[in-house]
Amino acid sequence: GIFEKHKLMYSAQLTFMIMQGEEKLGNPQELDFFLKGNISLDTIDKEPPAPWISAAGWKDLHRLATIEGFEEIFTSIKKELPAWEKWYALENPEESKMPSEYSEKLTPLQQLLILRCFRQDRVSSGIRNFVIKEMKSTKYVTPPVLEYSRIYNQSTRVTPVVFILSPGADPGGELQKLGARMNFFPGKFHELALGQGQAEAAQNLLDMGSKKGHWVILQNCHLMLSWLPTLEKWLESLATKTPHEDFRLWLTTDPTPKFPLSILQMSLKVVTEPPDGLKLNMQGSYSKITQEELDECPHDAYRPLVFVLSFFHAVVQERRKYGKVGWNVAYDFNDSDFSVSKQLLGMYLTKSFINKDENIPWGSLRYLIGQAMYGGRVTDDYDRRILVTYLEEYMGDFLFDDCQPYFFARTDKFDYKVPELGSIDNYNNAIRQLPDVNSPVVFGLHPNAEIQYNTNTAKTIWSDLISLQPRSAGAGGGKSREEHIKETAEALLKQVPPPVDLLVTRKMFERLRRNQVQSKTRKNKAKAKAAKRIVSKRGGKKSRGKGGEKKKEGGSNFDLSLLLPPTTVVLLQELERWNALCTKMAELLDLLLKALKGEVGMSQDLDDLSFSLFNGLLPAPWRKLAPGTQKKLGGWMVHFQRRRAQYEDWLKHKKDPKVMWLSGLHIPESYLTALIQTTCREKGWPLDKSVMYTSVTKFEDEDDVKEKPEQGCYITGLYLEGGGWDIKKACICPQKPKKLVENLPILQVTPIESNKLKLQNTFRTPVYVTQNRRNAMGVGLVFTADLATEQHISMWVLQGVALCLNIAD
Repeated sequence: GIFEKHKLMYSAQLTFMIMQGEEKLGNPQELDFFLKGNISLDTIDKEPPAPWISAAGWKDLHRLATIEGFEEIFTSIKKELPAWEKWYALENPEESKMPSEYSEKLTPLQQLLILRCFRQDRVSSGIRNFVIKEMKSTKYVTPPVLEYSRIYNQSTRVTPVVFILSPGADPGGELQKLGARMNFFPGKFHELALGQGQAEAAQNLLDMGSKKGHWVILQNCHLMLSWLPTLEKWLESLATKTPHEDFRLWLTTDPTPKFPLSILQMSLKVVTEPPDGLKLNMQGSYSKITQEELDECPHDAYRPLVFVLSFFHAVVQERRKYGKVGWNVAYDFNDSDFSVSKQLLGMYLTKSFINKDENIPWGSLRYLIGQAMYGGRVTDDYDRRILVTYLEEYMGDFLFDDCQPYFFARTDKFDYKVPELGSIDNYNNAIRQLPDVNSPVVFGLHPNAEIQYNTNTAKTIWSDLISLQPRSAGAGGGKSREEHIKETAEALLKQVPPPVDLLVTRKMFERLRRNQVQSKTRKNKAKAKAAKRIVSKRGGKKSRGKGGEKKKEGGSNFDLSLLLPPTTVVLLQELERWNALCTKMAELLDLLLKALKGEVGMSQDLDDLSFSLFNGLLPAPWRKLAPGTQKKLGGWMVHFQRRRAQYEDWLKHKKDPKVMWLSGLHIPESYLTALIQTTCREKGWPLDKSVMYTSVTKFEDEDDVKEKPEQGCYITGLYLEGGGWDIKKACICPQKPKKLVENLPILQVTPIESNKLKLQNTFRTPVYVTQNRRNAMGVGLVFTADLATEQHISMWVLQGVALCLNIAD
């Protein structure tokens, strides 16, 4: 009844509770640190002693050094830095001994604290080892195999079974097989897909099944939530009706918080998830293919292409594992996509064989499979680019090149290739030889993608465990929970500035603009008089038409110049949103401090705020009013203060910053649009035919920039994910091992007319607000940057290369 992603977290929580009950947990600060890390608002000024120690890990080490048993951690790192680096660089450091004999001196839980500081990506494996050591068995980290016969044996006529579905998983087939073995299918087996207007049919099935002892399967209960209270009452009354001994009720539903709790409490819960891994996925695809189906198409290319299609089908599903580096949106590609695409292959190749056409219609096949069938589910343009790139890499005449064999991917341990032409057994044998575990390289991703996946898994486990901790727990270090919240709230309140007076600010910029216009007008008049005197001395006179035109143009320019510059309008809009955030922060913090004193009641909003402050999380009401972020409270406050500094600098100098920190703007795309508007006004370009051209400069620091460019701007604070940056060659390069994000040098943005923009050897790189990239609603994309590349762009497309304004801590 638990999703796969929650099972390790559940085992860890039970282990912590058992240890606490047996008083083996020790210092409460240890578990608090393991779950939260260093949530202090203080910044660490001292640099790490080596570049391989991350900023987040360095900050965590400062908190770890305050916990009993770890007082000498900095001394150990300083004395044995090479040994620590060697341990850090291991593939599985949690399996090896730590320097300074910490493996012998520390408990299994204490060893997890050090692992958190150095290698967050190995924490989930470390938790698994911790549970095994403490519980002295692998049983508690080995999920049981899903057996439908065991589920049936545990069920009764009054105990329904609820299947909680995952994308790509359907228990219907297995239930039919179970029903057939027990002589219920098909005569006593009734399935009904719920939806609008199906209430009466469902009720009739329930009444008939309970009387005659049949099995009733109600599918997709989440699509008829309004009827579930009726089902709830029917199930409660079932015990008094003495239903038939053989009656069984099976329900299927997607995860939904609106599913009635009482039905869940009285039922058996079963989570169904699709097979995990490339090998199992391909075996599932081929289990539905027969030799007769392969024989239907006479073309020699059909059987190899069915194998290619099944590989592609498995890859696009397994890519979801890697989160946003894989897909912006997790799509539910299913067997129907594969089945229809296989039919299209057969149809086109049969036609090609009949017409004796030597050329396979690759363009049509790639379009129909990539754009129509699989692409029909894809809503994001950059995800569609990945899908199309896979097909360009997998489908072409190169598959049948005798001189150079084709490989989907090559790793140190295995070469992924298309088997020799043969029967279906030939292809099934090839699938059985595939490794059980696949490197990200197989999917076109960098090996670092596995580190990112494991790190995200650890962060999810921590987040879930924090939500399960009792709210009465202390903060460690002798402080009560209330004292810790009070100190944090007071420290935060001191950092919240008063709102900016928008009326005064607007008038200041209007006055500045008026003075600039008047100064420019006086200069223009002086130039006009000087020109007139020169003309009169020469005995000529101005063309009347030209004079009239000039006057008209001057009048037109004067009218336009009274308007505030577009970038100033953006600043005023930004300050309006900044004021809303500051006001909300001050208001809630003030109320919380009063509630802690007992002067006002503790509302649900204030209770949620106190939970966030206690656990070092960004409160939801503040998150709604701030630019998108994945940072925790400490990192977010550093970001908050830098935003404040940029706004104050902008107001002080009364002009745009020479280098814009785009992450500090609430709506960064509005500033870029304003830059294009400004240039279009000056140059007289049509706005709808103007775009941005970007180029990466050699500047790595803001201080290297002497002045703002005449057109456009410089942008700092961009992070490259999925790839690295070669400063010497000024182009994208593969990532360095264990380096998941890299600072991009300062980027120059220049407005240009679209018909003059000619790009070569560049990768159109999406720029997102956070590492969450773009969601299903299309929110998160800021603009597209042009990055130079020496490699084919398909490499960077499949590696999920993107730029982010704001990264997690």
